[in-house]
Amino acid sequence: MADFHHQTGFGLSADARNKLDSKWDSEVANAVSAWIKSKTGEDIGNTPESFFKSLQSGVLLLNLLNVLRPGSVKAPQQSKMAFKQMENISAYLAGCGLPSTDLFQTVDLFEQKNMSIVLMNLKRLKDKFA
Repeated sequence: MADFHHQTGFGLSADARNKLDSKWDSEVANAVSAWIKSKTGEDIGNTPESFFKSLQSGVLLLNLLNVLRPGSVKAPQQSKMAFKQMENISAYLAGCGLPSTDLFQTVDLFEQKNMSIVLMNLKRLKDKFA
């Protein structure tokens, strides 16, 4: 059963989803997941779905930044409200210190539009702080 944020499409929509899903790099996901676990203690798995579920609220992203650079971003808002979670993601993007070419759009994560670009952003962050 498809969930609310990740509807299975048809036609061009399904083709676009399949193309994005095919860009997921499991080897990179394993490395990023292990790195995040080493920094935060959180296991986010290594699939697009597990990354989405772990990161959608933005809380873990902000916690990660605060481990890497203490006090660099505000404390995350612990809320089930969509706009608060999107604010967390936006705060992460503003505070991660990566060039705009390495950033994703909030909806890429929040609406699970493009988890591959989220993964690549986290890889760049990992490389920056390795």
